[in-house]
Amino acid sequence: MGLFLYVAGLVKVAIFPFHIFLGDKHPLNIYVLNQYIELLPFRSIFISLTRGLWIQVIGNIIMFVPLGVFIGLYKSNYLFNNVILLVFLYSLLIEITQLCISLVTGYPSRVFDTSDLLLNTIGGLMGWWFLKILSTNLPTNIRNIYKLIR
Repeated sequence: MGLFLYVAGLVKVAIFPFHIFLGDKHPLNIYVLNQYIELLPFRSIFISLTRGLWIQVIGNIIMFVPLGVFIGLYKSNYLFNNVILLVFLYSLLIEITQLCISLVTGYPSRVFDTSDLLLNTIGGLMGWWFLKILSTNLPTNIRNIYKLIR
């Protein structure tokens, strides 16, 4: 149930609302795609931080911490590389969905951003590491409860 609520909240934040552009759509070319895709890593992070929008950067990290925790709870034997791959692929799915919505609606309300992929992956790893550290440093009786909920 918790995973379902997390995914629903993540979709709400990452996908909705989106806008539909009713004006004339431009033919799809490299210049138009520039509005929808940010391929330079760290560029949007730098822009956000220089404009004082640190919540944008922190939010992308925090938003994926629960995913790392859920991965750790579901598969406690997952290796570091598996967690990176799962979190990255989930983040990539969201970014591709945002790009498709922007292309279909003709309005770049969401942008495919490589910095988001990086920050989201960092957040997922933080959640996974947090759970690993917490589960190894807890007293035995709390660790037994942790094993029951897995």
